This record gives sequence, C-alpha cells and structure tokens, in this order.
Amino acid sequence: MTRLALIWDGRWLTWLPPGEGGKVGRREIVQADMIPEVLKALRNQVGAGVQVVASEWGQSTTVVPAEMSPQGADNAWMNDLHAMHHGARATSNQGCKGMVLEQLNELPVAIVCPSEDWTVALNATFPQARSIHWVDVLVRDLVQWGREQPFQGWSLRVDVRKEGASMTAMVGERLQWVHRLEEGFQPEDALYAMVNAIHRGEGEVGEARVLWSGDRALTNGWDRFLPVIQPTPEPDGWISVVQTLVSCG
Repeated sequence: MTRLALIWDGRWLTWLPPGEGGKVGRREIVQADMIPEVLKALRNQVGAGVQVVASEWGQSTTVVPAEMSPQGADNAWMNDLHAMHHGARATSNQGCKGMVLEQLNELPVAIVCPSEDWTVALNATFPQARSIHWVDVLVRDLVQWGREQPFQGWSLRVDVRKEGASMTAMVGERLQWVHRLEEGFQPEDALYAMVNAIHRGEGEVGEARVLWSGDRALTNGWDRFLPVIQPTPEPDGWISVVQTLVSCG
C-alpha cells in the first residue's frame, strides 16, 4: 500500500502507514490542540510528500440524491437539512459540507459537518490529503461483497464500537439506508434499527445479510435473525476498515 490512511473519531487517531505489512497505529488525543502535534510527528515518520487518505469515523450523515443538491458555494440549505434530521447540535460553526459518494453510480451527496479542529490540522499538516466520507468506506465494502457474492436482498455493512455504530445498507448497488447509533447503545438497539429499516424498505429480514467489523460483543444475538459475517478475524477491529479506506483513495 502506497498511501497513509488516517481515521479520526473525535478522540482517537487511527492510521495505517504506507507499505506492505504495515500495522495499524492508534493514539488517543484528549485535547484538540494536540491534533497538529500528533499529525506532525506522523508526517516526520512517513515523509511530507506521501499520498494521504483520511476519513472521520461515524459522522451523523444526511444523504440526498445528486439532482437535489443545488449548485454553488452556499451551504445554508445543507445546514438546515442536516439540523432537521439530526438536531442543531449536529451542525457546527464551520457549517456542513456535501461529499459525493463516489462508489455509487447515481453519485448521491452525503451531508456532514466536519470537525473543525481535525480539518484545520489535517489541511495544515497534509495539504495533499484526500478526504473520504465514512459512508463511502462502508459502501465500498458492500459493492465489493455484492460483486463477489451476488445477492438479491438487503446487504448491510455495520461498524460497531463502544463509541457508537455506523450502519449502511444497499440492495444491489443502490443505497437504501444510512444510520448512526450514539455511544452507549446495546446489541439489540442495533438489531432493532436494522430490522426496522428493512421493514420500512419493504424488504424481508430473512432475506438480508450483515457484514460487520468492530467489537464482537456488540453483535450478540444478531444471528437469530440475520446471517452475520465478519470481514476478517482481527484482534483490534480496525485493519479491515483502514484497508478499505486505502482502496477508496
């Protein structure tokens, strides 16, 4: 792999350095003003000119079809729409940003409010970095899964950790659902969210499947309703998603 991959979740920085056989690194950053320092130390290790792909883990997301996205720089409509779906606290002084989900042919737009501290530090340290929406990472896994193992029903890609859960679903290569659960959720909360989404989408739970990563304990009981598959046996739950992020770049 020739790219440095960075994932920021608001407290921890996770990275995979360039080069085959690299090991995932993790660093807790308890104060926002430490982010530039940690990124600069990483830049000193890998070199300033390395290709970089970066993503913010598990952001609240509002997805709209490409044709509904107005042209131009004014993002007020994004702020209003995102606040309507996720509440005013999901927006920020920096404002929301629309990111095209490039893994999908219809190119829907994902609206998020990036972390200002993270965005400023990343751009200052790695101005060449390409930012990729977290949903794009999960969607890529679903697209690859569907092409390798074609499936008629709902396919769900779920990343579950104590900090929260990111959930995405597709039928074929059409996006159906994007969802987030906050920290403190239980396995049955995630299961209920998935089953409810499938029912609302007029799908059949018995004809769906789930690909997950993260904390195995947070998937307890899912297999009573859905075939549940883990991408790879991984001790820390990060390697598969970081590798997918690299491939998105």
